[in-house]
Amino acid sequence: MSAVADEKRRSEAAGHELRDVSFRPVMIAAAGLSFVLILVLIGTWALFTTLAAREARESSPASPLAAESARELPPRPRLQAAPIDDLRQLREAEEKVLTTYAWSNAKQGLVRIPIERAMDLLAARGIHPKREEQP
Repeated sequence: MSAVADEKRRSEAAGHELRDVSFRPVMIAAAGLSFVLILVLIGTWALFTTLAAREARESSPASPLAAESARELPPRPRLQAAPIDDLRQLREAEEKVLTTYAWSNAKQGLVRIPIERAMDLLAARGIHPKREEQP
């Protein structure tokens, strides 16, 4: 008998292929790849750190040409110097209108009530907003 037939008979008796991939070379390749990857990451980090430090050292103050082309502020009055604060103040004012009692028109006897209270009163009276019928 040939060696191949003998090998085939032994693998069938064992229930699996006896000539599997060797574990050691696969692990050596994985370890080598991991080592190279770590070296590349360290090298990249060192390169960026070095370049950032050099840029910080060598950066000079703005040139006269850059000063000429710099963006100038618009003339006064400058509208919305702090837009985030303006938006916050607007929302606070709107929240105050929606959640407090106040005279809307004292001469005519009109009063503003909180929106939650107004919805409760409308629901208690059975008044619901009209909805358009959808075709």
